[in-house]
Amino acid sequence: MLKKCTFLCLFSLCAFKTGKTNYLPEPTPIFNLVAPLHHQLSVTGSFGELRPNHFHAGIDLRSQKGIEGDQILAAAQGFISKIKVDCKNYGNSLYIQHPSGYTTVYAHLSRFRPDIQERVRAYQYSIQQNEVEIEFGPEEFAVSPGDSIGYMGNTGDSRGAHLHFELRVTGTDEVLDPADFGLLAEDHIAPTVRRFKLCGFDLDGNTISERIIGNNSIKSKIMIQGDVFGMAVEAFDRNNTSWRMVGIKSLQMKIDHGLFYSWSMDRWSLDETKYINAHVDWRSQYLGRFHRCYKLQGNKFPIYRTVENDGFFYIGDGQEHLVELTISDASGNESSRSFTIQGTAFSKLVKPNQYPEEISCDKNWNYNFGFGTFELPSGCTYDNMKVRVDTVSNTSENAYSRWIGIKPGNEPLHRELAVAIRPEKEIPAPLMEKCFIGLKRGKSFVSIGGSWDHGAVRAGAKNLGYYALMMDTTPPHLVAKNFRYNMSGKKSMSFSMSDNIADITKNRPGIKYNAYIDGQWIVMQHDLKTHTLKHDFESWLGNGTHELLITLEDSQHNQSAYRYNFYY
Repeated sequence: MLKKCTFLCLFSLCAFKTGKTNYLPEPTPIFNLVAPLHHQLSVTGSFGELRPNHFHAGIDLRSQKGIEGDQILAAAQGFISKIKVDCKNYGNSLYIQHPSGYTTVYAHLSRFRPDIQERVRAYQYSIQQNEVEIEFGPEEFAVSPGDSIGYMGNTGDSRGAHLHFELRVTGTDEVLDPADFGLLAEDHIAPTVRRFKLCGFDLDGNTISERIIGNNSIKSKIMIQGDVFGMAVEAFDRNNTSWRMVGIKSLQMKIDHGLFYSWSMDRWSLDETKYINAHVDWRSQYLGRFHRCYKLQGNKFPIYRTVENDGFFYIGDGQEHLVELTISDASGNESSRSFTIQGTAFSKLVKPNQYPEEISCDKNWNYNFGFGTFELPSGCTYDNMKVRVDTVSNTSENAYSRWIGIKPGNEPLHRELAVAIRPEKEIPAPLMEKCFIGLKRGKSFVSIGGSWDHGAVRAGAKNLGYYALMMDTTPPHLVAKNFRYNMSGKKSMSFSMSDNIADITKNRPGIKYNAYIDGQWIVMQHDLKTHTLKHDFESWLGNGTHELLITLEDSQHNQSAYRYNFYY
């Protein structure tokens, strides 16, 4: 539900030239990037591109041959300040700090250059941890533009061999568009509007009409039922070196020749990236990704430059109004489209109140079920919304409470929903550590973790939905993948690990694992996408028969151990 007072202000002012906000990017010092690859740049993901639950914080550069191994180069002078090895997120990533106040990030690498790789490997063995973060000083790994630093890969949350390249302000999580600093692929192709979503609202903020129209089907004059007009646009871009559709750089909307709404993807902070759920029309996400041309009241994303009346335009006067839209890409190519809108009379539908509770985007909201509570902090939602809160029976043998939930459960959250649930039946003391908060997924469920606090298990939830207190006593499982008794002449071995309950909490480790050969801890690489553990045999491993031990422990401390003998 959109904010009622916004529309009342529109109705009373009628000039639509008040409430204007201008956001101007901060000036940046001169800083030029060189290509971080030897071959021609092919951009397959643009800065600010719309991704699930986040804006793309860098640019993606394609492999020359579609496989791993392309050499990665330093994009400017500086020193390697940090290395991270992580099965999630950016996988193997490398950070270069530059004297100009910027840091470049190189993510999803298969491996680092040999001397750096050796340093990382030694550190992993010294602390016996597979996933590590190492910081370096200026004197250790100085680099010049074009120096080799690593090799392209597919580690972390990557979905194919590529380099994810970022530019940040040093010491912060603020990201900037590398294209603004000279890192551009050849591009003479203008971006394209695919579809428009045209909406009409009444003065209470209720949706009266909405329809999606293809760019080629839109008429020069469009009748809109409602008192207030709002629009969303699905648009994409391409460049000369890639077939892949990427995101646009900026958008401007004029109404009656006056600039009414505009934004440009220039810079923002990583902790603001979830505002994508306010920027896009998420209710149409299964039809496409539409940029809203109006602002929800909970949208604090800093890319908006001109915003008149939050982007809503009064059409209750029955007059014709000219809408002009211009979109641009990072290379300055533009596309424009214009049409006329006119408001028409409508009948306001009276709907039964299915959702008696109201959650305000700018107020705290709490609900007590007796055996459980929901707490939403201010700023958790992007708009006010009507909900219904209820309980559902839980027939799972692992359940220690009913399901408590919020409907509709698909509204995106900017901050976590705090869930606390007390057991509705006695739990044996040895099993207390096996309890967690489960999120209902169809006939099954996933874990969001949790810990005991004053007789309840508490956890932070990233989604609305139905939650219950659950238990897990099943240990994780391991299956040999590329392993047999005779491993003579082999370079590596691999295994597949799994657990009965998926843990969707990003800040939790999931399955902990450790491996030992003849009692000596060894490095294992974890590919989260394929649930694979892999070990590259070390040069110090001698010929003969060896004992391999792999231990697993899931988030609820269920443990398993697997022992194998092999000949090398």
